Amino acid sequence: MNIKKIRLGFVCSVTLLLLSACTSIPINTSSNGAKRQDVAKQLEADGHYYDALTQWKILQLMLPESTQVNEHITRLESLISKEVKGLHARAKRDSSNTQLYLKILALNPHDKQAISRLRDIKRVATVSHKETKSTRKKSGRKQVAQTNRQSNESSSFDSEIRTLNKLGDYQGIIALSNQYLNKHPADKQALRHQFNALQSLANIQLKNNQKEQAVELLAQALTLDGIDNNTAKKQLSKLKNELSNDYTNRGIKLFKSDLEKAITMFKLGLKYNPENSRASQQLTLANKVKSNLEKIKSLSN
Repeated sequence: MNIKKIRLGFVCSVTLLLLSACTSIPINTSSNGAKRQDVAKQLEADGHYYDALTQWKILQLMLPESTQVNEHITRLESLISKEVKGLHARAKRDSSNTQLYLKILALNPHDKQAISRLRDIKRVATVSHKETKSTRKKSGRKQVAQTNRQSNESSSFDSEIRTLNKLGDYQGIIALSNQYLNKHPADKQALRHQFNALQSLANIQLKNNQKEQAVELLAQALTLDGIDNNTAKKQLSKLKNELSNDYTNRGIKLFKSDLEKAITMFKLGLKYNPENSRASQQLTLANKVKSNLEKIKSLSN
């Protein structure tokens, strides 16, 4: 994208020269000037400062007496100068970052320091490429052997996973996936197998009305690296809300008969959903009642 900016800047520079050489051609300055101003403003809004500056300089040839045009030119030249200085300062700390120099050239295609540095980087890269080419050839056989070994391990792993799935041994799948991920931490398929196994175990717990265990398993599944499953997230959120309401309702039933247990229930309700206003209100009320009872008890003693 930066190279395109440089090319566009070059084209605009040539346009500027051609326009200055053709001042004898009649121009509708009012119409063309307005259109070119719009182009210049849009280019600046898109971050193409050099191209916007070129458009204003073309307008300067068309409208040499325009104070507004001259002000835009002065402002953009100052802005470009400031941006270029900032990029050069960053480049001193990261002298091999070609993107910084390309950004500089997008702002000022004639920046000699950036041009020179890009040439040096390209020269070093060429030498490095020649040196590494021979190294790659030597390591080629080793890499092929390693790839074949990994492929065999992957095939064996997939075969064992299929067998465990048929048996419904989800704990076995989790254990096998962990073992495989120790060797291949970035293997997405192994992570997916582990996620599916945890989700299956969560569903089993739900069938047995063990919502707390299901929540723990789903939460564990969603902590796996690279896993982002909206369905599981919604299921987990729904379960937490259900548990929060369940514990809040239990607390309300226990309020008069066992205040301590009621308080515990309200706390559990807030554990699963901290935004449960009903649980929060009931907990506040229960704590207040408990405090009053303790005061009455102390007075009676």
